[in-house]
Amino acid sequence: MPCSTSFGMRCRVFLGLLCGLRKHDFRAAATWIITMSPGVSPIAKFFNFVRWSLRQMWCEIPDALGLIRQLLLGWSSAFRRWSNRLKPGLQLESVQSD
Repeated sequence: MPCSTSFGMRCRVFLGLLCGLRKHDFRAAATWIITMSPGVSPIAKFFNFVRWSLRQMWCEIPDALGLIRQLLLGWSSAFRRWSNRLKPGLQLESVQSD
């Protein structure tokens, strides 16, 4: 199910992930490249890793965040409807202004 994630959100996630990289992340990336691509030239390993990481940062992670946001908004509205059915007087009292 594709998510309609905005260009701005994709940019925020992408830049946030890039700015959050630490020395440990680069060491882990080197290990991942060596482990996941045995028997491939170093240049091909590097380009495969760059392609994979860009897809993760630009597509997969922002789409997942968008889906989680939609899910949480659905749960919060369902909870509001449920709580309003349990205590309808509280909703009326909080809405009325004297």
